[in-house]
Amino acid sequence: MTRRRWMLASFTLAVLLFATNVTVLNALGPALADGLAVPPTSEFGITYSYLLAFVAVVLPLKARKSLLISGLAAFFLASLVCAFATDVGVLIGGRVLQGLAAALVIRAGIMFMTGAFPGTRVWTAAVAPLVAAMVGLMTGSVLGLVIADHFRFDFVFLLDALLAVVVAVAVAVTFPGTKTSAGARQPDPHPLDSV
Repeated sequence: MTRRRWMLASFTLAVLLFATNVTVLNALGPALADGLAVPPTSEFGITYSYLLAFVAVVLPLKARKSLLISGLAAFFLASLVCAFATDVGVLIGGRVLQGLAAALVIRAGIMFMTGAFPGTRVWTAAVAPLVAAMVGLMTGSVLGLVIADHFRFDFVFLLDALLAVVVAVAVAVTFPGTKTSAGARQPDPHPLDSV
């Protein structure tokens, strides 16, 4: 498999993780109530604050590996905030941060993909992330039901943190960085020209 394909696979894995998080809390209402004092009106905020934060995906970003890694690191930290939240406000704040971090990774990843698959090839490459998004949205609720039956609500966020590390390692290995002639890293608006 070429480097471009490995990059696409890593990005697809990230999309799957983020899409699953859109619906995974739909079935966790009772589990959330057991772990925190959650009024019914707050369940909506916990579930959909993540999705609303995705509007950040429209931010103008460049294809930089550091943005992908930073976004995944932020998602990892936000997941830990959610896992160890002791009140509803902190949990909602953590979900917003998760959504913002996910939007950052998605936006930077899209810019990478358009560079790696120029012209009409980008539409062929887009199939895998789009399928991953649909699978994640459909299976998130099922995963939520399983977690609600067997674990505390915070398990889903600990799982998020673990998977964020896995995806970050995959991105670090498969996505290109750029170097100066002296070997120092520097931003490059076209890091895929040599891929």
